[in-house]
Amino acid sequence: MSDTSVAAPTAGLPSKPDKIQLATPHEPFDWKRLLFMGIGLGLFFLVYYAPPFPDAVDPKGEIFALSKEGKAAIALFLLAGTWWVFEVVPIGITSILIGVFQALFMIRKPDVAFSDFMAPSVWFIFGSLIIGMTFSKTGLTLPKPRRRLSGTTIQRYAMNNSSQPKRLRFVDFLPRTDL
Repeated sequence: MSDTSVAAPTAGLPSKPDKIQLATPHEPFDWKRLLFMGIGLGLFFLVYYAPPFPDAVDPKGEIFALSKEGKAAIALFLLAGTWWVFEVVPIGITSILIGVFQALFMIRKPDVAFSDFMAPSVWFIFGSLIIGMTFSKTGLTLPKPRRRLSGTTIQRYAMNNSSQPKRLRFVDFLPRTDL
């Protein structure tokens, strides 16, 4: 009962198999992440659907009633705080979900809730990240493409109308990441 397709053992390494198949990586399910995600959602719904809280009284005796939106904002604070502390989802996604929850549960009007994402400074930072990712993805930040692009020039005459052209290289405008 010998199989003739298997080579007899010889000195050294065995022969190379005909087909090599890698096992698919099996990532274990992160139960801890699911637990803290559920705790955050549970805290949100517990506070959101709780009966109205008693009115707050300051030292002067003034009474401040907590509105339904105020109670929902406290619930949303507990949800976001839980998710941020335990890093259940990335912080950027949590930030977007805060706006979504504000609109879904009528904590604030949708146009007010999402207007924070439309600030010019947010879009400036977003655009800067996209440009940086593009340079990194295409390899323009590496030294070799930088040397390759250093031969391209734009010739301009000096402001004082001299006959000497000034060389402005494209590579001078690229970010340096190899320092």
